[in-house]
Amino acid sequence: MRRPRTRMTHYIGTRGLVSPPRDPALPLHRSMLVNSLFKYAGDIRSLADGFALRFLCSQHQDEREELIGTIADYIIFESRNAPQLMFEVVEEPPERAFWLQVRGIRPDQQKSTSPSILPNSVLPYFA
Repeated sequence: MRRPRTRMTHYIGTRGLVSPPRDPALPLHRSMLVNSLFKYAGDIRSLADGFALRFLCSQHQDEREELIGTIADYIIFESRNAPQLMFEVVEEPPERAFWLQVRGIRPDQQKSTSPSILPNSVLPYFA
């Protein structure tokens, strides 16, 4: 039985999302993490040295736990593969929202890591 082909939905040249791939499986793993992360993001902002994603806190415990797990998976993955990155969570208490800021992207990477990092499959969520 043949294995079905998979198609990366956010391939950006050889640079990948943030860190250069050291292993051929990294781009696929990153694609899966990014697709999971962006399905929760309500807003994306470009920063001078990175980007920020805004998330709304759900009223449901299961959804909150899933979002926290998704963010943790992304931070762990990028921390291992791009140690220059810094992550910060900034809370907006009145709106029950928070921002995940990803900083430490070199200026030559900025173009490929700004909001254009969105996978094609999640662009309709932000239209």
